Amino acid sequence: MNRSLLFLAIILLISACKKNNSVDDIPAEPIFDNENWTRLRIPDGGEIRAVAGSIDDTLLVTTLYNTYMVTNKGNTFTLTTLNLNRTPGLLVAQDTIYALNGDAYDGKFEKHYASLSSYYTLDKGLNWHPTLYKDWNKTMLTGVVTNKKNITFQLNYHSGADKNGMGYNWVLPTTISKMDEKGFHSTFEHPIKDEQPINLYLDQMERLYITTGGSFSESGVYIGPSALSPAYVYISKGPI
Repeated sequence: MNRSLLFLAIILLISACKKNNSVDDIPAEPIFDNENWTRLRIPDGGEIRAVAGSIDDTLLVTTLYNTYMVTNKGNTFTLTTLNLNRTPGLLVAQDTIYALNGDAYDGKFEKHYASLSSYYTLDKGLNWHPTLYKDWNKTMLTGVVTNKKNITFQLNYHSGADKNGMGYNWVLPTTISKMDEKGFHSTFEHPIKDEQPINLYLDQMERLYITTGGSFSESGVYIGPSALSPAYVYISKGPI
């Protein structure tokens, strides 16, 4: 074989190797198919801290670094005029949505709160205004919602050793409990497998929204969000 043919063969071999290690080698994200739940994907969201509104109209979403208005049944994402990154609470009061930027916890870290309103919107996130002094100290309990039947859904935070018994204060997977009107507690079944539940929300149609983010190590320890990873909201298809 002369040198020209040998050089051409090497080039073709390198090209074939590059092709085999391209997009074809990146596993596609599994299709989410559940008869009771739908899933909203926010590209580069990292985690979703809070939501307000409705997937049927406008859903206001705060992620790790951005705030979006989600319309068109979850197919259109528009950055709001104000960046409310890491906002843990969106307090809905009639036609007003307050952005609560402060995080607070009780002594045992069993309950989480959002507080300290900085801005509010009257048009679902299109325009924002500085919060008046009298409304600065608004507070809400996050991770807990109660429907019209007095059924309460609550995030339960856990810490401790990993699956191998190592450590004692790692952040572990958050579970969701359900308490009926008689005070009976049970585990709430949901389709979330690989993400950490972050917050809960009920819209006017009594559909449950579970915001999520982050990931877990092989030993079951919460790693936290990445700014480049997608984030998801799981939404019940009917009243919960």
